[in-house]
Amino acid sequence: MLAKATVGFDSLLFERRGIETPEKVFKAHLAVGVTVEKENIFNSIYDKALDEIFKAKEMKRRKCIYKGHHFRLQAKSDSSEMIGRFLDELSDSISRIDVYCGYYDLEDISIYGEASGQTIKRLTFLERTQNSFHHVCAWRYIEDYGLDCKVKMDYFSGERTLAWDELIKKKPDIELYFSGCECNPLISTADLVLALIDLHQYGTISALTLLNPIKKSCPNLTSSRKLYYHDMKKYLRMVTPIVPLPMNVSPFIKHPIFFIVWNPEAPRKRVKPMFEWSPLYNAIVKKAVSEEGCFKLISPEEDHVFWDCEKDKLVAWSQADEEMVGWMKQMDFETPPVLTKKDLI
Repeated sequence: MLAKATVGFDSLLFERRGIETPEKVFKAHLAVGVTVEKENIFNSIYDKALDEIFKAKEMKRRKCIYKGHHFRLQAKSDSSEMIGRFLDELSDSISRIDVYCGYYDLEDISIYGEASGQTIKRLTFLERTQNSFHHVCAWRYIEDYGLDCKVKMDYFSGERTLAWDELIKKKPDIELYFSGCECNPLISTADLVLALIDLHQYGTISALTLLNPIKKSCPNLTSSRKLYYHDMKKYLRMVTPIVPLPMNVSPFIKHPIFFIVWNPEAPRKRVKPMFEWSPLYNAIVKKAVSEEGCFKLISPEEDHVFWDCEKDKLVAWSQADEEMVGWMKQMDFETPPVLTKKDLI
């Protein structure tokens, strides 16, 4: 692999549930890594391709960067065609797409081997580790292809694993992005590949059925032989938590971070879907992208531990949000500078 390549990772919990028998469920870990040799050129092609794809369908492009969920919400029945065409437009700038699947056929899985030692059910294990599976794939990627690359990952959290220990021992160039699939084109592309697989995978899990959705929708990627499959079942011991302590990912989080100080009167869960399409939200994302950072909704119980007051920003756009910043300052926290709605729109 050429030096200075960049790979972007994202993952999901792959799930198949019967429509009439929802109690019958199949789950597996699934992750995608997208590698490019020249990230700046790729980012430019990404932006141009999005414009063209939406223009061809006479749709308004509402996001500077799309995650799979937002793409499907806007494009609806055109999602598969548009994602396929989009990925094909990017194909010349993509070196490879690696698809990783972790399906474990054990009923019980042992965890915390370096501590108290416990056994949990397979589905429980998959759900508890779904957020962090792609760090194991990043470890495997570097084992297979070497260290001459920058690794960009959607933010994850989870308990310490052997994969994490081995990964950081190699001192790789790693960046973690909060909301990575909305503020980094490479992570977004990995998420769109996952969306395509999730939509169209059919049959028993295998290299054939997981790569077929890409092959059928993206002829340019198929003809150029850039698709690779990795069965992660044999690396189960690298995925399982070894102690009930979280991985310390803070040193790898990408700054600046734009913390959205959002304290709505209605429950966040209820109004968040609408907020994510608002001009203000899109302006925050655009600001994060322009400064090559990331963003997140603030979590007062933990974010103050890792924010950088010289690089990061708080975004307060309502009176309630400004009051929230006020009480943080009253507790003598050193806080990042505050951006208001007027600063962004």
